[in-house]
Amino acid sequence: FCMKKFFVRSTLAVVALLIMAMPVALANSSSYSFTMDHRYVNGKDNGVTHGLSAGSLTNSGSLWAYDKAAGAVGPYSVTIAVVQDGIIDKTICTTSVTPSKTLNVKKSYSKSCGSVPTGVYYIEAWKTNDDGWDVKAQGTLTTR
Repeated sequence: FCMKKFFVRSTLAVVALLIMAMPVALANSSSYSFTMDHRYVNGKDNGVTHGLSAGSLTNSGSLWAYDKAAGAVGPYSVTIAVVQDGIIDKTICTTSVTPSKTLNVKKSYSKSCGSVPTGVYYIEAWKTNDDGWDVKAQGTLTTR
């Protein structure tokens, strides 16, 4: 009886270790979203990265202002960068989008970023200054 219990526990432990040791699955597309209430957002700093397979990368999505402070100027253009995570992070491509002055009106964007290797990527977004406009974005990184 004790040997059977030992065998079952050992088997469960090995299975659990194998599941934990499995590599992160890579995808051909990965969705992201962010909220920028000041002037800078970094996916890596926020723990949001995207494992992508090799191919021709496209970053597409939409961005909109959802709130503005009294006395807001602009709105200023938002630069959205796709960055490859590594020992030295590498910006793959950027695109700039100026939100509509009408709240909650989405502006679409699409940027072809060229050929990329299999790897981990993240989104970084910024404005040159805090303009008083709060923006949100939703997008997708796709490799083909």
